[in-house]
Amino acid sequence: MECQLHILSTQMDFEEEDILENLDWEYVDTYTDIKSGRTISSRPGFQSLLTDCEAGKIDMIYTKSISRFGRNCVDFLVALRRLKELKVDVSNSLQRCN
Repeated sequence: MECQLHILSTQMDFEEEDILENLDWEYVDTYTDIKSGRTISSRPGFQSLLTDCEAGKIDMIYTKSISRFGRNCVDFLVALRRLKELKVDVSNSLQRCN
């Protein structure tokens, strides 16, 4: 568990730095779920992210990788469809390196 927390902290530092370096972006918050849930509905951090998207606070989600975004394919696709309806883009750090 300690190793997972260290990796998460390192990822968050890298992504926050990347966001703050891009002057066109505004950092809103970091949303995490320490224990990986099998479904999106069992992930409070992800639910909070969706709530902020629906409230119009977020127009782009920046994640380390899409695999971190969702494990269950159906939930993942439903969430992406909802985000698309809200006009929220999903980007990841790997895309930015290309």
